[in-house]
Amino acid sequence: KTIEDTIKSEMSGNLAKTYLALISNIRNRPGYFAQEIKKAIKGLGTDEHTLNRIIVSRCEIDTKQIKEEYAKLYNKPLE
Repeated sequence: KTIEDTIKSEMSGNLAKTYLALISNIRNRPGYFAQEIKKAIKGLGTDEHTLNRIIVSRCEIDTKQIKEEYAKLYNKPLE
């Protein structure tokens, strides 16, 4: 049983979401941020606060890796 499965079965709510986000971030940081960008731009409207927070906080650190992960996960460029 994976740690994610254990968290999902033993916890719920914001604590479970927080732990799952931490695990995802630790395992693949660019992938985590690519998924968060996708959530921010998905559907009607854009969650500009989240999108700006991610872009500004990661712009000098690992933007290139996030773009590569996004393209790999969603088969389209982030641009």
